[in-house]
Amino acid sequence: MGLSHRGTGNSILALREWFWRWTPVILWMAVIFYLSSIPSPAQVELPFWDELGSYLGHFAEYTILALLLTRAQARPPASLTRGFLVSFLVALAYAFSDEFHQRFVPNRTSSLVDVAVDAAGVAFALGLVWLLAAVRRR
Repeated sequence: MGLSHRGTGNSILALREWFWRWTPVILWMAVIFYLSSIPSPAQVELPFWDELGSYLGHFAEYTILALLLTRAQARPPASLTRGFLVSFLVALAYAFSDEFHQRFVPNRTSSLVDVAVDAAGVAFALGLVWLLAAVRRR
């Protein structure tokens, strides 16, 4: 009697699918972490424009993260509501951890306003996905 290798192909396919879905999420989180690790310049010449750029950056980073998280969970018949909730909670937890991380970076601060902007980016992304899903159903 030999060892059965039945199911090995399925395991490899499942692993490949997991990497295909979750590697972009992990890589994007690494990009966010790297960007948060860059010390800010000590002086800011145009505070309004610097803040606006920072907020737009936060919004964009977390919009992309939410889209990637939603994509990673998209397995038919996936519950859209459950996927949205998981995406929102994971992205929000990462936003809080990112702000905590920034406390230890020279000339960087942590801010709940940044977390709120991150959450707005996540909500925007999830709204887009919901809208696209609604259009596809019609």
